[in-house]
Amino acid sequence: MAAAIAYLWIRDGTYDKNYVYTHGVGFDKWKEYVMGEKDGIPKTPEWAEPITGVKAYIVKALAKEWVSKRTALTIRFGGACRTPYSTEWARMMIYLQTMQGMGKPGVSICAIAMSAPMM
Repeated sequence: MAAAIAYLWIRDGTYDKNYVYTHGVGFDKWKEYVMGEKDGIPKTPEWAEPITGVKAYIVKALAKEWVSKRTALTIRFGGACRTPYSTEWARMMIYLQTMQGMGKPGVSICAIAMSAPMM
């Protein structure tokens, strides 16, 4: 789903190109993957739908909402980081936040440790 969001931002030119140019080492190669230039498979919302179970129109709406304002992500560590390939979701969030200008006011990632549910 993150690749599909990136696909839309790249296609529409809505990411922070200057920030990516100055801070996004290797972005060109990742962009080739997302746009399908290497494998012939663009990572569109329609591509992501059967993989994620999330309807393409929802991915499009999320991408549009996310890019419309500064967004900070809060990640709660627990199950997702204890599975095979668990580093991939974190990597994709870094890619997306970099596309939005990571470190600019309101564009960040905060991680919290897993804790017992509040009663």
